[in-house]
Amino acid sequence: MNYEFPGQNQVQLSYSRRIQRPRFWDLNPFFTFADNRNIFSGNPNLNPEFTNSYEIGHIKYWEKGNIGTNIFWRSTSDVIQRVTQFRNDGTTLSLPLNLATSVNAGIEWLFAYTPSSWLKLDGNLNVFRNVIEGSYQGEDLSADSYSWFGRIGSRFNFWKNADFQLRFNYRAPVDIPQGRQLEQYIIDIAFSKDFLQNNATFTIAARDLLNSRRRNTEIYSDNYYQRVDQQWRRAPITATFSYRLNMKKEKKKTGRGEGDYEGEF
Repeated sequence: MNYEFPGQNQVQLSYSRRIQRPRFWDLNPFFTFADNRNIFSGNPNLNPEFTNSYEIGHIKYWEKGNIGTNIFWRSTSDVIQRVTQFRNDGTTLSLPLNLATSVNAGIEWLFAYTPSSWLKLDGNLNVFRNVIEGSYQGEDLSADSYSWFGRIGSRFNFWKNADFQLRFNYRAPVDIPQGRQLEQYIIDIAFSKDFLQNNATFTIAARDLLNSRRRNTEIYSDNYYQRVDQQWRRAPITATFSYRLNMKKEKKKTGRGEGDYEGEF
């Protein structure tokens, strides 16, 4: 439900029930050996997650931008968690299980601002508390932590029919069952130029400019400690040329303050 107030104000109230099905690798029953001590497996008996989500938000519009605030509460059943079992022979077995429920509540701020014709800014900040409750084979897998993540992006039109984009993403550490996931940050850049009466476009983009897209996880209990450092293969710098025949260039629609060059985070 959406209600508009005078002075370019909107209040929104929403409820949704969502389903998140297991991914292929979560269902694959075959073992994968990362090395001779760490074994990974899927679980074909997984059930999907169901989430009830409640949100209330406010948006204020100005001539040069807007700012929004959302308060949310989400409850999820049959949460899929990857559990690591440390075995007597010194090896580990990691597999996903439906063993928990979670409650995620917090507040989110979003903004978009165009201070001049050559500069556009947008971003968001999400602060939340995440509570997970579950256990497996007598081990408590509960986690309760406060964390946050955010993004800021900018677009510069410093040359006719050209723009340069820069985006920074950051995710703070957060507690997870059996341990803690450490911080992560990513920087993306892109440049594009239209020419030949705007029928042709040249684009060059670099994702993860500092090669910092990695997932660091600490797994620990009373009698063991393990640190997992997963590094994605660095995305190459890509150059693209396109020419349109009897077509106008379509600008990508952006939502919730997001930029055109959206990557996984």
